[in-house]
Amino acid sequence: MTGKWLEWYTESVIRQIIREHPELKTRNNIHVERNVYLERDGKELELDVVVLNGYQVTGITCSTSNGEKIAKLKGFEVIHRVRQIGGDEAKAIVISGLRDKTEKGVVTQTEAERVHHLKADLWALTGSTDRIKVLGVSDYANLGAILTDFIWGEEA
Repeated sequence: MTGKWLEWYTESVIRQIIREHPELKTRNNIHVERNVYLERDGKELELDVVVLNGYQVTGITCSTSNGEKIAKLKGFEVIHRVRQIGGDEAKAIVISGLRDKTEKGVVTQTEAERVHHLKADLWALTGSTDRIKVLGVSDYANLGAILTDFIWGEEA
């Protein structure tokens, strides 16, 4: 499946979290936007989903592609953009289409390994893994719990 469905789904999951935890919105002044277009230093940029949790910015990039290069490029971009907007306290989430890699029907690299390698590559750029979350296809089923824990942690 291709297209913008993953962005729409991610936004709807976040909005559902906020509906289920109204105390988050009253405590933190939460805003959620999808397909955010900004201009900075004469350059246009886009973030798939942005959550403003009080002063903290969480940028989310979504790709259904199973390609590591695409996921890595999108990861670098979202990290760079959220830091431009939200500073060092900003968080970034890469929701990728990474899944098991197979050759001739044999798994050569598991989804977990691929996600771990991507996160390690992104960590090399940022120096911090606690502000970056990388997800693969198997995480889609638990997206609400994962996003709640990463964005709000103990608050939810």
